[in-house]
Amino acid sequence: MFGLLNVLVFYTTAAQTGKISLTSPTGNKSYKSNSQLVVTWSSVNVKNINLDYSIDSGKTWLEIAANQPAFPAYYIWKLPEYSYQKVWIRISDAKNLSLNYVSSQPFIILNGINKLQKLQGEVNKTSGVIRIMPLGNSITEGVVGSTNDTGYRRVLDSLLNNHAYSFNFVGSQQTGIPNDFDKDHEGHGGWHADHPNKTSLSIVDSVYTWLTKNPTDYILLHICTNDLGELEYFNQNNTQQVNDVSAILDSIDKYEINNAVTIPVFLARIINRVDNGSTSTVNETDTTTAFNLELQQMAESRIAIGDKIIMLNQEAALQYPNDLDDGIHPNDAGYSKMAYKWFVSLNSYFQNCPENTISYWKMNETGTISIIEDKLGLNNGSCTGSNCPQPANGMNFGALSFDGIDDVIQVNNNNNLSWSNVLNFTEEVWVKTTQTGSGNKVFIGKYDGNSAWWIGFNASDGKARFSFRSSTGDDLFEISSISIINDGFWHQIVGVKSFDNSSLSIFVDGVLENSAQAIFNGSFTGANPLTIGCYNNDFYFSGELDELAIYDRSLRSDEILAHYNDGLRGRSICNENEFLVDANIYLQGSYTSGVMSTNLNVSGSLPLNQPYYTSQFNYQGAERVTAIPNNEIVDWVLLELRSGTGSSTVVKRRAAFLKSNGNIVDLDGSNPVSFSGIQNGSYYLVIYQRNHLSIMSSNPLLFSN
Repeated sequence: MFGLLNVLVFYTTAAQTGKISLTSPTGNKSYKSNSQLVVTWSSVNVKNINLDYSIDSGKTWLEIAANQPAFPAYYIWKLPEYSYQKVWIRISDAKNLSLNYVSSQPFIILNGINKLQKLQGEVNKTSGVIRIMPLGNSITEGVVGSTNDTGYRRVLDSLLNNHAYSFNFVGSQQTGIPNDFDKDHEGHGGWHADHPNKTSLSIVDSVYTWLTKNPTDYILLHICTNDLGELEYFNQNNTQQVNDVSAILDSIDKYEINNAVTIPVFLARIINRVDNGSTSTVNETDTTTAFNLELQQMAESRIAIGDKIIMLNQEAALQYPNDLDDGIHPNDAGYSKMAYKWFVSLNSYFQNCPENTISYWKMNETGTISIIEDKLGLNNGSCTGSNCPQPANGMNFGALSFDGIDDVIQVNNNNNLSWSNVLNFTEEVWVKTTQTGSGNKVFIGKYDGNSAWWIGFNASDGKARFSFRSSTGDDLFEISSISIINDGFWHQIVGVKSFDNSSLSIFVDGVLENSAQAIFNGSFTGANPLTIGCYNNDFYFSGELDELAIYDRSLRSDEILAHYNDGLRGRSICNENEFLVDANIYLQGSYTSGVMSTNLNVSGSLPLNQPYYTSQFNYQGAERVTAIPNNEIVDWVLLELRSGTGSSTVVKRRAAFLKSNGNIVDLDGSNPVSFSGIQNGSYYLVIYQRNHLSIMSSNPLLFSN
């Protein structure tokens, strides 16, 4: 959500030439008809702009707004009425129409968005109880290997209920002995994605009918176990099976178009199996892994053109053969692990977090700390007495400060913290430290004897370090960053373990700094807790940690960079309420004839890091740039939102830039300043400049949806 706040009038200057680009909306997103959409852009030397939209890939254009001021760099557009329509946007210089930018991907306008959002502990629904269709073969049905013939569905039902989701499983089948869960599903034992000889056993030929009879908002698709088991018999290969899954997705797309709905598909890389010794030309174990890699590539190509698919790795959920009943179907333990994997993917989606976020610790606790909340609700941490970290100023609201002696947070082990060797995994954390000495200091890790992983830094050289070892104990891989991070500034540290690329990678501040080949022979399992602030009761970290998250996939480099840039702007990794503040001030002494001096900028004297970390202001935000964004910047300023009687409670602060015409802008040098995680309400705005007295709005300003 966005709210717009105008504090004072602002000015623009005419220009003859320039640059222009659209920054939002981006493609592959859905918006409701007649809702208000904030269109934003960036521009250089453009005075006025035109906005147009197209519903035919740019062949014809319809006007949104004409001759609008280029600054402020946003326009609130009431979306037109469409039941289902892909839309492109064009922005152009009103005086020079050849200077324009067209969105590369369309977004979608719908009559309604079939998505449940669970934000700040409240369930918000757009169209009643959400419907989920478990779709697949006997593994979805759950009658083989499951004590109560419930498969993963009963455990998933419990997880969704325990986290206050209002949902309904849908489908033509009902299986399971207990009556304490929703039994509906579309799991069909013995069925294929597309059976070579029998359409009666082909999901691709039936899914449209099932959707018509039992409409759904989401699909959980796990398919091709039977197909891969009969490759030799039918003389087929993985590519044919992946194409069959793609054909199922085509049928779902057809249903979406014909019924003007969007149905996100949670598509699983399927569980593995024990090789069938009676087949001479096919190794089913290796074939399943290869199929999953090809399935991932197919899904990514569809996602790139707008298909709403969320991939998850069920192959990594189980231990083989321990979690299998008959070499093919899971046992009760295996089905439970599948349920947790489905839940992690659904939960992160509903919470507006990056796909397959396992846990997200905001580190915003205050007062006496004993529980550290996981926003995703699966892995709350705990600490005791003097071993607890202390609240501190964070780069996004609060942070936690560790003493480097005995402070530690423990997270009990569970099914979402154990994986097989085909794991794709990411750890992300913001760190501020000046710790020195010798040896490794750990931000977060898990030690289970041979199986062990952690991310931290080496106090001797100040470089970040990422380490992984599997249960075999003979495959330890560690990599280090290039950058030194114990300089007292906030740094984003990200470690990526990729089975798909057989690699470990480490990123600092959004940039890949090191990568190495890493092939693991064993699993990553054990009963010991995950620890934050130390590792195996040693390697204690001294400093502040903020915005800590772990993901059940390998984050892409562009996602990591986007998270870094969002962090600099005080945004959380999970989308939250956001307001844009358009403010305007003038500095006495610098102001002459309508503009302010940019001498500090011209002379190269402006710092690249926000300068308000001194005791006078005590602001610990991470705002910094690699270069001052343009020659109109006068200086850094600090914005502060206050609430409460007498405007005494500081809610959030942001560092930003002041331009020569008085506009206060975000780190890009053009757009309004964003405040995320702010609840609707009235706030006073305070503006600080390091060489002038501060100023506060005389009345509270309403922030509303």
